[in-house]
Amino acid sequence: NNSHINNNQINNNQINNNQIQSKKNYLFANSTITNIFNFVLWNTRSLIGSDKFIVLQNVILNFQKISKSSFAWTRSRIYSWTSGTLVGNSQIDTNLIWTTPVFVSNWLNSYSSNSTMFHELNQICEPISHTIILVARRDSHNPFFQISAAFNTWLTMLVLNLDIEETQIIIMDTNQTPLDDLWTVVLNGGKYETLRFMDLKSKIFCAKQIVIAPPEYCGPMMKDLDAGAICSDSQLLKRFTQFVFKKMNIEDSKDSKLSITLNSRHSSRGRILQRQLGNEKLVFEHLQTSWQNTKLVDFSLLTFKEQLQIARQTNVMVGMHGAGMVHSMFMQDESALIEFFPKSKVRFSYRNLCKYMNKAYLMYRAPTDREPLIMPIEQLDQLMEVVTQLSKNWGVNVS
Repeated sequence: NNSHINNNQINNNQINNNQIQSKKNYLFANSTITNIFNFVLWNTRSLIGSDKFIVLQNVILNFQKISKSSFAWTRSRIYSWTSGTLVGNSQIDTNLIWTTPVFVSNWLNSYSSNSTMFHELNQICEPISHTIILVARRDSHNPFFQISAAFNTWLTMLVLNLDIEETQIIIMDTNQTPLDDLWTVVLNGGKYETLRFMDLKSKIFCAKQIVIAPPEYCGPMMKDLDAGAICSDSQLLKRFTQFVFKKMNIEDSKDSKLSITLNSRHSSRGRILQRQLGNEKLVFEHLQTSWQNTKLVDFSLLTFKEQLQIARQTNVMVGMHGAGMVHSMFMQDESALIEFFPKSKVRFSYRNLCKYMNKAYLMYRAPTDREPLIMPIEQLDQLMEVVTQLSKNWGVNVS
């Protein structure tokens, strides 16, 4: 409902199927590469890229030309594409390259407009008639960015009216985390297995349609991180969360008693995290004294389904600002988030999420930037008093 792309715009950008179907053999049809501005994604911008997705039709995708990764962040690496990885018989608009994310520019720079090579490879390539979506996650260790990337891919499917059963995800990075279920289960239609480049490095595909979705650093979840969001009640985000619940078989099991989750944030798996809660044990014990249904949870140690189950049973989520707080978007419909910040850290990502999802949001900002943060119990009680009153209004038993 929020999309401003109409059929005329889509047809003008050469992404209708009539062009393909009019060819006797799509393997020898003219290649097209189209840069579509996605108004659904609210026109956000970043140094990494913008809210655009790339559609390539009738092109050769030669995985043998992909070299070892040259782009690396944290433990995840994105593979580098050498000249001839993409082959077609039409020219590419050079303006397309510099407006795309760094690693997508690398992909498009690998495109060779060579009719002779195109037709030679057509004789030996494996034809792929369904749509391929290429995914490269820069911050694949980070649940906030993983969900942002998956949400952008889901939106891209909606805008292009792609049939999820006729769509296949190929992951072009090396990392593996519990949130990979977003790609292997949630965005998988069941007909085609979600693949990784390492499974395909000897393959040459002749692809009817390849889509490169916007990366995690743009899109609705990334908008206004440094400013207050002006939007609220996002039907797109609500629809996406319901889609995730359905695909992951998460039932809506609402507890009559107030359920509190203290989000534990610690360094693990070789990652050194800032913004840790120095008196986490004291905070947990204090909350548990007043509300027995209080859990201390490190979401990074759980499967994605377990993460969703705990979040869905939660009325109140409490914790330090960090990527794990993204699970607040999966809390019960009537719920609240309490977020702790050091003095100088300013981010509105989870306040915005709560606004989009119609959830209550409260914040504590420390008087200093000292690490780790010590949460004053009196301040915590004041925040919980507000939450308790809200919970009563929601009909939740707070005793």
